[in-house]
Amino acid sequence: MTLLDKDGVRLTVEGAVATVTLANPDKRNAQSPALWRALTEAGRVLPGDVRVVVLRGEGKS
Repeated sequence: MTLLDKDGVRLTVEGAVATVTLANPDKRNAQSPALWRALTEAGRVLPGDVRVVVLRGEGKS
């Protein structure tokens, strides 16, 4: 289930595993204030039963 998809950050949850994907491969997943705000929001919306968070990036970088 996708809980967040904005500003180059996608958060999906399957059971106790959450995956945070940096999803702006055209910009090589460059860090920006908007991306950091989206990462903060991803942390806030994580369900309480999540036990593992995987961080990945799309594209070459």
